[in-house]
Amino acid sequence: WMQREGKMNKKGVSDIIAWVLLFGLSATLAILVGIWIKDQAQQRGEEIAITSDKDARCADTVLSAEVNCDENGAIISYDIVNRGSFTIHKVSCFGEMENFDSDDPDRVLKPGDSETNTLNSCDSNTHQGRNQVALVPIIKIGEEFIGCGDNSVILRC
Repeated sequence: WMQREGKMNKKGVSDIIAWVLLFGLSATLAILVGIWIKDQAQQRGEEIAITSDKDARCADTVLSAEVNCDENGAIISYDIVNRGSFTIHKVSCFGEMENFDSDDPDRVLKPGDSETNTLNSCDSNTHQGRNQVALVPIIKIGEEFIGCGDNSVILRC
């Protein structure tokens, strides 16, 4: 009897230990997955907030332009006006930057400001003699420059 009883008790103890270990591992895994899901949701929420902030600011960034053409129909110069609510730090001409923010805080296009530029200021080799140029306003949010491509202006002669 005693030997049998002792063996049964040992088996019973090992079953309890197995259940405790299984429950402990399951609880630990559930906690780790919960923490990971919470971090992912928080990260995604921050990304959505940043994206919506960029979209809202770009929606309030308005660049208007008048083009001056030569007798051959090529663009000579253009006058741009910031009609939006945010300062325009750069203007992209087909990917070439006209930088208003070159270590000179007075060289930005604040709301209501205007400036006259020639195509030399965009890129004389790429755009000189063209009859169409796209200008994309670029704003600064924090330390990041954001191109507002939906608000680009097409200059045509």
